[in-house]
Amino acid sequence: MSSEDFSYYSKRIADEQARAAEAPTAEIAAVHEKLAHLYRSLTERLERSPSDQDLAPLTPDAQQTR
Repeated sequence: MSSEDFSYYSKRIADEQARAAEAPTAEIAAVHEKLAHLYRSLTERLERSPSDQDLAPLTPDAQQTR
């Protein structure tokens, strides 16, 4: 993953966490938390070497293994 990609996804994680904290309802906050989790999972996956990457679809509840 390039440093530009990492910066973009890091910003998206922070944005979604901020939106979750400011959400008017618990349901909306949960959606933003799930999005932050998905971005975090994506960055963790992309940081691994290609041979170590898990190619299963990302899901909000998926357990990522290392």
